[in-house]
Amino acid sequence: MRAFYAPLLVLALGSVAACADSPIRLPVSPTVIPNEMPAKPLAVVTKLSGKGMRYVVACKVKCDVLTFPDGVVAVDTKTGPRDWTGIFAGSTSGDYEDKHFPEPFLYALRPLSTGQVTVVVIPQGYKDRSEWVTFSLDVEAGEGPRPPPPDALTAAVQAANDADRSPTKAADKAAMVAVFTVLAGNMHAPEIKTAKNLFDFNKNTMAARLGGRLGGVGQVFAVDFGTVFPPNTKESYVLTQSDRDAAKAKLTAYAKVLGEVK
Repeated sequence: MRAFYAPLLVLALGSVAACADSPIRLPVSPTVIPNEMPAKPLAVVTKLSGKGMRYVVACKVKCDVLTFPDGVVAVDTKTGPRDWTGIFAGSTSGDYEDKHFPEPFLYALRPLSTGQVTVVVIPQGYKDRSEWVTFSLDVEAGEGPRPPPPDALTAAVQAANDADRSPTKAADKAAMVAVFTVLAGNMHAPEIKTAKNLFDFNKNTMAARLGGRLGGVGQVFAVDFGTVFPPNTKESYVLTQSDRDAAKAKLTAYAKVLGEVK
C-alpha cells in the first residue's frame, strides 16, 4: 500500500491494534489475555447493536464510505478533531462514554435495520484497489440506552433559556459564554481579595457586556455561584487559593453548560 494512505484508521472505542503487514488498523475487542504465548491476534469488532450505538471510522484523509446493501446502516459525516460523548462499538460498558477523535475526517455508522452489511472505505485519490478497506458488520437495530438526564443546573438553565423570547438571545448566549471564560481567567487576579470583590467583579463584568439581557439565565448561574462559599459568609471574607480554584471551576463549567444549551 502507498504511504500516502497509511493514516487511514478504522476504529471504534477501545483498543486498536495494527496489522502486521498493513498500515491500516481496524477496531479490535478490548479483551486481552495477558502473558499468552504465543500471542494471538485480537478479534476485529464486527457488531453494531442498538439505535444509540455508533461505529466510528476515523481517517486522516478524506474518504468515501459505501455500504451494501442499502437500508442497514446510515453514515453520518463529522469533522474532527473532536470530543464525542456517545455509545461506541467496541465499548466494554455498552453505555455513554467520552471519546477523543484527533482525526479530521469521521464517519459514524448507525443502525437502521437488523441484518449484515458490508462497508467499503475508499480513500479519495486512491491509486490501487488494495488501498481500500472492506469489512462486514452484524447489525442489530434495537433501542439503545437513553441519554442520561441533565443535571439540575443544566435543566434550570435550559428552562430559563426557553423562557427568554429576546430576538438577540443567540448572540447574548455567545456573549455570556465569553464573559464566563474571561471571569474564569481572572479568578487569581490580585485585586480580587475578598468575597465582595469577587461578586462585584463578576456582576459588573456581566452587566457591562450584557446590560441585563438574558437575565433569567444569569440569575440561575448567580444563585448557583453563591454556593462557592458557605452560608452567611461575610463580604470581608478573604479568599483562599482553594476559593479561587473553586470559583474558576464553577465559571468554566458555566461556559460549557451554556454553550450546550439548545
